[in-house]
Amino acid sequence: MYLVNTIDCVIKLVWIYSHEQFAKRPADTDIKSVIKDILTS
Repeated sequence: MYLVNTIDCVIKLVWIYSHEQFAKRPADTDIKSVIKDILTS
């Protein structure tokens, strides 16, 4: 998963996970938590 900042032309890696860890994708609450941490750092 990654975030794209189109204003600054920056792509930031957020999370790498495998389907062994998650059947489809991480839970929304987990994703929101990781994105919040990225944006506040």
